[in-house]
Amino acid sequence: MEKPNPKRKLPVFRAFIDEEFAEIDGEKIPTGLNAISFVDHPATDMMWMAFNDHKQMKFQVTDKEKKIVSGVAMAADMPIYRNENGFEFYVQFSKDDIFKIGKKFFKNNLINKVNLMHQDNAYQEGVYIIESIFVDSERGTSAPKQFGELSDGSWWVSFAVDNIDVWENKIKAGEVMGFSVEGIFKHAKIKEEQAQKLENLHDRIAKLRKELSKIVTTN
Repeated sequence: MEKPNPKRKLPVFRAFIDEEFAEIDGEKIPTGLNAISFVDHPATDMMWMAFNDHKQMKFQVTDKEKKIVSGVAMAADMPIYRNENGFEFYVQFSKDDIFKIGKKFFKNNLINKVNLMHQDNAYQEGVYIIESIFVDSERGTSAPKQFGELSDGSWWVSFAVDNIDVWENKIKAGEVMGFSVEGIFKHAKIKEEQAQKLENLHDRIAKLRKELSKIVTTN
């Protein structure tokens, strides 16, 4: 997993979508989220939880094994380290931007666009979103408390995994541990005074990551 160079103060960019197209290699492409990837190192540094027994969640279950994974798809205002051809930087998504991204994702009916380790177009059949919560203090919406105190605007999701190969050989085997979104986003450099705030936030996130690391996948 890539890690930032501690000796360098890295620039921070806001990642967002809008109604305009992003130009990539001379081609105009609409901005937005294309897929959610199951990965070994989640972009949010937060591991998911896998539920395979009715004792894990307090609601009625008709199947012996639910095969559900739940976790944070996008954490609001979290600086995410990137290294593009040697250029190191952070990107972060705001509360409003995450909601716009998620809204467009559902509008385009992409709930089953799931791949493994960001493999291009290798979508996995039988894996799809069944729950979604945008953490919003104003609306009174929050993720289940076992996922800790998530920043306002974060996006929490649950996937049903009917694909036996993915469940047995990827999730239960521990090869994938969380979510990482992928798509086309525009970027705007955040002002220097805001960058310092994000660096301080990164320290708090590290503490949260340590707490969440205690959550392990239930076999």
